[in-house]
Amino acid sequence: MAFGQFPVPTVPSIELTEIHWQSLSFDRAVAVMKVKVGNRNEFPVDLSRLSLSLALADTPILSTAVDKPASFLAGQDNTLEIPISFAPRDLGLAAFQIIRGAGSGYKLSGLVKANTAFGAIDFPYEQTGQTRFR
Repeated sequence: MAFGQFPVPTVPSIELTEIHWQSLSFDRAVAVMKVKVGNRNEFPVDLSRLSLSLALADTPILSTAVDKPASFLAGQDNTLEIPISFAPRDLGLAAFQIIRGAGSGYKLSGLVKANTAFGAIDFPYEQTGQTRFR
């Protein structure tokens, strides 16, 4: 990087890698979501808040936020374990069948609030993919 230049901040990569069910019934589903966060910047980033909305098979499941600080060196990945719970009965029988299956398409979106050497930055994100359930 030359004198007088600064890097353009890049949105961290966000990927839902796994959902581990701890208990599952029509009344309450309790799980731990494993979310891989990657700093794709040339500078360290301190995550101060991660807000997220999760949809499985195009069905909105939950919205939550994590205020668990985490530091990422340049180019570093880290997996966050996020406890979640919701009432499957509120989502209908189709969503319950998806949850009991081997996996599903997902959409994870929200906002990453981070602190950098250049000040506080908000990174909106949206990620889609496939995840597995355990």
